[in-house]
Amino acid sequence: MLDNKIYNILAAKMREQIVRINLTSSNIANIDTPGYKAKRIADADSKFGNDLMLEITSSRHIQPSSGQTYDIIKSNDIARNDGNNVNMEKEMVNIARAKEKYAQISSILRFKLHSIDALLDQLGRV
Repeated sequence: MLDNKIYNILAAKMREQIVRINLTSSNIANIDTPGYKAKRIADADSKFGNDLMLEITSSRHIQPSSGQTYDIIKSNDIARNDGNNVNMEKEMVNIARAKEKYAQISSILRFKLHSIDALLDQLGRV
């Protein structure tokens, strides 16, 4: 009845969108850093992981899932005179896309969990 595989895929996709938002936020934070190259996730649809996670210094930190990695690449976009190639419009579009995908995945997960809840409710009435 419960297929853990679909939940693992949905969770991995949600983590991917969080990493995308964090990576884009980092790009925006470095918009005035000379020589900074915007970073992206390579081959987005086939890579999952935690390359961008902060160092774990406490047992209370959320532990990363094992075996999940992202290939992070530097953007080849045209750079300004100071060598920085962060484009604010492009970064805002990237954040909007990641937020939308996260919301879609969340909606699918909510539907799946609601279906299970309804089934359990029906079984309780029998």
